[in-house]
Formats: sequence, structure tokens, C-alpha cells
Amino acid sequence: MPETSRRPLLPASSVPASENRSLEIILSDGFSMLTLSVVVELLSKGNTRERTRKYSWRFTSVDGLPVASEIGTSPVLDGTLGQCPRGAALLVLGAETEPARSRKLSAHIRQQWREGRKIIAIDRGVFAIAEAGILAGHSFTVHQDFRTEFDFRHPGLSPSGAAFEVDKRISTCAGGFAVADMVLTMMEDDLGKATRSAVEDNVLFISLYKPGTPATCTPLRTLTRDNPVLARAIEIIAERLDEPDILKSLTSELGISRRQLERYFSSILATTPKKFLTELRLEKAARLLTIAQTSALSVAFECGFGSQSTFTKAFKRKYGVAPKNYC
Repeated sequence: MPETSRRPLLPASSVPASENRSLEIILSDGFSMLTLSVVVELLSKGNTRERTRKYSWRFTSVDGLPVASEIGTSPVLDGTLGQCPRGAALLVLGAETEPARSRKLSAHIRQQWREGRKIIAIDRGVFAIAEAGILAGHSFTVHQDFRTEFDFRHPGLSPSGAAFEVDKRISTCAGGFAVADMVLTMMEDDLGKATRSAVEDNVLFISLYKPGTPATCTPLRTLTRDNPVLARAIEIIAERLDEPDILKSLTSELGISRRQLERYFSSILATTPKKFLTELRLEKAARLLTIAQTSALSVAFECGFGSQSTFTKAFKRKYGVAPKNYC
């Protein structure tokens, strides 16, 4: 990665240091280049939007030697562990497999944790902070592909299965594109919703997750392996959110009873078909209100609500504000 991508946009003196957020990005062999690119791109866009040096970062590895991503690329490193400004948050991408290196990484994470640092772990980086012994008592997540391995290696810890979690000084992310939602959530906390929205617009991004949102319960992430009938029900609902009476025709299309459908939703998703449908409609409405110049009435009908008043009441219950005041 070019050196210029890590340089601040403005001199350090332009913003008080106490307002900046420095990151020590720790890389291990096999880290996700997709994840790293998304993180750096979004932080850079935040700096550009604010015309500040709010975010700065350095790439490190356990011994300062080059590491290769899962696709073989090796970014230029800035040094070894700890060669970052005091107070820098740790962002851990990947976990070490060689015992001595793993112990050294764990010791560094523990030390930074004791000094009050914020710890962020993405993808297999969650293994690294688990091995550092700082996850007990915190909500955290891990990618579903690693869940069996994680449970075997850390039987006393229970990942939530969310796309990402933020619990005090520990943030964890399953990986993939969910990392964008996590970084944007951090950016909203640091710089406000207007900056987050501007960055989303700039990169043509639509948020999918909030902290704690299940990683497998969106309409595009079917549960075919567990229940193909439920998977098809989710697909139909997602495709036809604008139909006010979709639930009435759903059971006949699936060839099951209403009670059977309710059991599937209850046992697997811990919700009802009606609540699931309403949640998807509200999430779609929020996205439309964010990215489109359109009226609340138009959004209500496009999302399948029978009236504007019904939509407004449901929206306020979920988001705390009326649709017209959301953006």
C-alpha cells in the first residue's frame, strides 16, 4: 500500500491531539486485504470530509517483518508492536499461529488493555484477543465459519453471532463488508451522523447492520441449510415488502399452515412473521429516507405500510424520531 495513504491530510497542529484517534493496525499472515482496504478507505474519507487529521494509523506486525494477506499482497509496514503514539487504539487483523509469535501478540494486547486502550478485532483477530484473555464478561462476535474452531479453542466464551459488537472498550466484527458498518458506527460516534452519511454517500454505501444485529438473519442471508421453507419465506417477504397483505398469501405459496410458519420464525429467528416483516420494512424505509429525496408518504407506500400514520408510529418506536426528522 502506498506510503501516501497513511499520511495525514493536514499538519498535526491543525487539530488538537486529544481530538484525534490513532490506530495501531496489527497484521498477521493471512489477514483479509478486503477488510484492511475498507477500514483505511472509510477512515480516509472521514478525514477528507472533516478536513482534519482525525484518524491516523500505522501498520505493524509482531516482529516488524512483512506479512502477506490471504491474496498474497504485503503492505509496507511502519514497524513492530508498540511503535505508535501513546493512547493509540489497537485494531487486530488476523491471529498468529506460531506459538512464540502468538504469545508475543497476546502479551502486547493484554498490556495495551491494562493501559486503558480501546481494542478492535476483526475476522480472525477475535482469536487473538480471546487468547489474550480479555473477552470474558464482554459481548463479542466471530465469523460463523470460525465458530466451531472458536468454541473448541475457547469453550468458556460464547460469541453472540452478530455482525459486529461494541462493548465498552472492546469492538469485534465477524468480517466481510460488516466491517464497513462497524467503522461507520465509530465515525458517527466520533464525528456525528452528518459525517457518517456524507461518507456513505461518497462510497455509495447502504448500511446493513447496527451493533448486535444477527449476521445471518437478513433476507439475503438465507437459512437454507437449516430450513429451506423458512429461507424461501424470507426471500418472498424481502422481494415483496411493498405488498400490504403479503403474509396472507405467503402460507398458500409455501404450502404450509400459518401456525407452522410461525413456529419456524419463532424457533429459528426468535420472532414472529409480522414482526420480521415490519422490521424489514422499517429498515428499508430508513435507507430510502437516507439516500433519497422523497416524502414520508411515498416511503410508507413503497415499504408496504397501509397508511402514513401507521408508518410514522412504527418508525418512531424503532428510531425514536418521526420519518421527516430522521435525516
